[in-house]
Amino acid sequence: MIIDTLLENNLFEQAEGLKTAHGLSLHLNCEDGRAILFDAGPDDKFISNAQQLGIDLRQVVFAVLSHAHNDHGGGLASFLALNPVAPVYLHRMAKTELYARGPEGDRKISLDESIFNKYTSRFRWCDHFTEVSPGAFILTEIGQQFSRPLGNQSLYKKENDQLVPDTFDHELVFVLREEDGLVVFTGCSHHGILNMVDAVLNAFPAERVKAVIGGFHLYNPTTKETPESPAEIERIGHELLERKVERYYTGHCTGNKSFDILKSVMGERLVAIATGSRITV
Repeated sequence: MIIDTLLENNLFEQAEGLKTAHGLSLHLNCEDGRAILFDAGPDDKFISNAQQLGIDLRQVVFAVLSHAHNDHGGGLASFLALNPVAPVYLHRMAKTELYARGPEGDRKISLDESIFNKYTSRFRWCDHFTEVSPGAFILTEIGQQFSRPLGNQSLYKKENDQLVPDTFDHELVFVLREEDGLVVFTGCSHHGILNMVDAVLNAFPAERVKAVIGGFHLYNPTTKETPESPAEIERIGHELLERKVERYYTGHCTGNKSFDILKSVMGERLVAIATGSRITV
């Protein structure tokens, strides 16, 4: 599988001219020829980046939205207009109204509700373990054995006309099975990267996991801080090393400081992604 990072916070050193933004969008070129879009960034920048990279998003057969924050789904309207046939798989709770609370008050960060009316037939709602296409699985049941990221504390959802702490019921894990193993996509890992990895290992106990790809949410973009202590980040790194996962690829909400700490623990088993980077797994 070839995975192109269409958009991420940082720019890959060999990808001059591409646009960056706080968000994530990945293009997956599977071994069977299927093209899949995982997340769509905050706006249409991922589309112009794809064009510069020679990737035709009109060939995407389906898209997956990891969770309902607009830095991952803000570009959905542009994708749906460009590609008139690909369905979008997302959690049934993705219509939840979501907010980030910061020094300047509460900021709405949920999806543009108008897309659900304009493109009603394009959405496929999931709320349980589902094989959405041959070898493509969505997991929605994620345990809580390990603590969730501290950066979640500034994130809220609207419930009964009041803002309450977000429980991230709108988040999912996406898994692709290839002949030589699984590739896992986590989006932002608001449930906690360890909980999300364990959900996959429990669902597929006998299968090889080639890679886990996504943000680990160890940086809070609202406060621009790294809330976890260096010791806690090191602990997470050691826990990840104990899992039967061959390699981890991360960026976006992991944060540069947290990545450096994890890298010091995990070595070559941890690789950074950036706008314009390409990996083969």
